[in-house]
Amino acid sequence: MRWLAALLIFVASLAVASPASAGRSNSLVLTPSQPVAGSPVSFSWSGGGDDVTLYVNCADGTSAIGVILEDGDPESFAVTFPTPTSCSAQADIVTYTAPGKYQRKQAYSSFIVQ
Repeated sequence: MRWLAALLIFVASLAVASPASAGRSNSLVLTPSQPVAGSPVSFSWSGGGDDVTLYVNCADGTSAIGVILEDGDPESFAVTFPTPTSCSAQADIVTYTAPGKYQRKQAYSSFIVQ
């Protein structure tokens, strides 16, 4: 029974040691920074990587997919949200490390459309 208690304490310590923002993105830039329904919102990437694809899903059913960085160059991607809603975004980030080799990771963010 002591081993079970020790295991529970260990698992709880892992949960406390992991910050709630792990995997969250501050690299996704929205213009304007406070989106308004009916107006276009441009997305760009200020983080690392060579290619970044963005997936946006909103509570009102709006969704969009776009490339915001390709071969290290910014790409134009904008969405007009029809209604006020809350949205989540996932950035799929690819970094090329050598010919034929790459690393892939994801970053997550959320925002409110007023």
